[in-house]
Amino acid sequence: MIRRMVKEEWRTHSTLYRGASFATFPLVVAAFSLAFSWLTLTYSSLGPDALGTAITALGGFLGLMVGSIGFSSKDAMENVLGPMNLLIYSSRTLPISERRLVFDFLVKDVIYYTGLFLVPIAVGPLVFAGTALLADVATMFGLFSAGLLLSLVVSRTTVTLPSTSLLSYRRLSFLSPLSKKSVLDLSRSSGGLIKILFSAGLLTGFYWFAVLNFPATRGLLSNPLLSFSVVIGTINLSIYNWINRYDTIDEYSYLPVEENSLLDAKKEAYLFIAVPLTLFVVLASYVLYPQNLAVSIISAVTTTVFTLAVAAGLTGLEPNEKLFNSWIFLKFTLVNSLVVVPLLIFTIIYRPEMLWIYTGLCGAVALASSVSLVFRNQKTGWKVVET
Repeated sequence: MIRRMVKEEWRTHSTLYRGASFATFPLVVAAFSLAFSWLTLTYSSLGPDALGTAITALGGFLGLMVGSIGFSSKDAMENVLGPMNLLIYSSRTLPISERRLVFDFLVKDVIYYTGLFLVPIAVGPLVFAGTALLADVATMFGLFSAGLLLSLVVSRTTVTLPSTSLLSYRRLSFLSPLSKKSVLDLSRSSGGLIKILFSAGLLTGFYWFAVLNFPATRGLLSNPLLSFSVVIGTINLSIYNWINRYDTIDEYSYLPVEENSLLDAKKEAYLFIAVPLTLFVVLASYVLYPQNLAVSIISAVTTTVFTLAVAAGLTGLEPNEKLFNSWIFLKFTLVNSLVVVPLLIFTIIYRPEMLWIYTGLCGAVALASSVSLVFRNQKTGWKVVET
């Protein structure tokens, strides 16, 4: 059963992320590990001990993330993911106990993700710090297993989260019907909207880790809230990914729905979630860095809308698949950098007397993004079925 579960995991990933290209993913992780370890030990104020702490914490997080596949299994049972099921829920049809399936599932994840994530992650620290970090690498493996077990237990025993009951078609009457469906699919899936906070929190933590510990990025602390507000928009890309997680184009092919209408609905659902969340994050950050609040809000909303325009234009309704295409990901990075990098540089030299210059720049970006969102819907190649 463990061998079959490993095959099931591989088939799921290779189908979603384009087969052979996904097989090179451990090499990409190893390259990132080598680069991150070298930069940390060479150009940051941190030493090997901090690097060891970072990889052990990462091991725990990855365990929680991987264990959340149980969320997908549960959602499949509740028909959030459509006609899909996993072997872990096959005790009803196969002569094997549910307890044995759960145990095999855990062993499968340890084997599969050790090769996919943990070994490649360990390469960098061991190459540049040597055997001094062997204990930390071992702890990383241990925390991964603990996080995996905890996440799986929670996913299989959790009750419905509040986000499911707080949202309904009636309460979302101001949204279009297709937008309502996207928001409700996300909210009623296991973990609800909490998944978005978890994803955004990880990327936010990585940003502050770099800013606070790498001298090359210390300039961003001259206007910390304003600089962070620029990055928030890029972080919100994870929201667009989640919005497009629970349905596919084919599911709408039998309905009299135009492709542009569906894409517009995804954009509307993204803005409904991203804009309030962005405002909340900026206001919460203002408690720690009480300066430039108004211009930071303008900046955060601008980059949030800009990220949507770029993601929708390059990936359409398939961001979770197309962003694993190296060419599309490179284009997204380059186009995003054309706006984000200059804005970040501007935040370093920003002074109150530059308010109108900076807001004018943000206004131009927001206007261009809005035009793109309205007139440049990504074509997906499928047609309307007349009924």
